Amino acid sequence: METYGSARLSSFLLEGSVNSEARRIEASLRLDSFSAGDISALAMPFAAEPLLPPLLGGLWHNTAITTEIFFTTDFEHLLYNAPRLVIAYEGGRSVIGLFSVSGTDHHFALSEGRLILDNSALLVSGAADFASSANINFSMNANYRDLSYFFDGKIIDRRSINIQGAYGLNVNISANNSGGYTGFLTMDGMPVPYRGQNARLSFNASLRWDSPASWALELERLECTGIASPSGSAQMRISGTADQNGVTVPLLFYSDGLGPLNGRADITWPRDFSGFSGKITMEQGQERYLFEGGFLENRLDLLVSGSRMRPDRVFDVMRNAFADG
Repeated sequence: METYGSARLSSFLLEGSVNSEARRIEASLRLDSFSAGDISALAMPFAAEPLLPPLLGGLWHNTAITTEIFFTTDFEHLLYNAPRLVIAYEGGRSVIGLFSVSGTDHHFALSEGRLILDNSALLVSGAADFASSANINFSMNANYRDLSYFFDGKIIDRRSINIQGAYGLNVNISANNSGGYTGFLTMDGMPVPYRGQNARLSFNASLRWDSPASWALELERLECTGIASPSGSAQMRISGTADQNGVTVPLLFYSDGLGPLNGRADITWPRDFSGFSGKITMEQGQERYLFEGGFLENRLDLLVSGSRMRPDRVFDVMRNAFADG
């Protein structure tokens, strides 16, 4: 099958052989710059609802996949191997992922992985063991420049998930008697590269999930320190809640070399998460910012206004400038 769009030619080829006496199938699937959006479109006739929400649909449709996957099965066990898997996102900034994937019906391995953005590469590798579908062990390692990240996790009896890793990462989520889930997530001081230096990210949160129509996330603390900004080192702190109706952030704090800003955020969305609308305010003294907007029917609207605004909080070239509007 071949598709023609813009100046790019995409191809899809499936080949295979069947040995009935040996009960064995060998096959290969080759994709060349094949749109991830087309892959999801192939599944649409078999899905009752869209596979992706509108907010993610654009990202998926701008992603192309190139690979050749080899499969072998005797109808009891499965062996697969993709020595080269390329995932390229071409919407705005180009992002390329290069991976080698292999596995069986009880094991998955990702090796030699690289995510490339702006000539910088994140090296990744990972594995998962699932001899029993109810109990799964998994791990991931990543390196970016001189930084290392890792975590190990397990799913137990399909009822709980535990993840522990670098920088105090701790995730614990368990099923409750009503069929939902409760849990907590923590992290302390994870380095986040930004503008040539490493900010530090920490958070504490708890969650409850009963259904898409009844869930809650309580963010006790989300803090980022050491943020590189045009006005010196900055920090941000957020505390709030989110549920099926939207987000409420009563504590929204930002500070840099020009002083602190305090504010709040209120965002609402429909039950199907097809869009959102909201407002964010930040102020200190006469300096005030108001952001209002929404996303509906694939249209993003944003209004920014304020008084005694300081553009040099964001832009290096606008030192000591003020803006009203």
